[in-house]
Amino acid sequence: MNSMETLQLKLLQLTPTNVVQRQMFTQAEGVCQDLRQSRWMVVEQAQNRLPMPFLAILLFWLTALHFSFGLFAPRNAMVLAVMFTCAVSVSGAIFLILEMNHPLSGIIKVSSAPMLKALQHLGQ
Repeated sequence: MNSMETLQLKLLQLTPTNVVQRQMFTQAEGVCQDLRQSRWMVVEQAQNRLPMPFLAILLFWLTALHFSFGLFAPRNAMVLAVMFTCAVSVSGAIFLILEMNHPLSGIIKVSSAPMLKALQHLGQ
């Protein structure tokens, strides 16, 4: 049993008797929940790393591919528009790969509510 579980068990053993103690108990439960969530976020982020050689090879391959397309294509507005659209699409895909590498933080966040609900059911 880790220290967070011990803290939570000790907290559950408390029985508030008046209004002030009940308010403090509610605040302590909230803090304990926040600490548990922060701990899981740190654990998840420590284990979820994108290999840098993979990213370097992917970027090199995509750069070479688009360079070769641009090298042999005629210079007109349609080709420039298509190349621009492809570059935006590829950069968006790489952004999504990097963003989802840290699912609990960043612009796009995965909700931790299902995990918390599953943990509550496991505790019953």
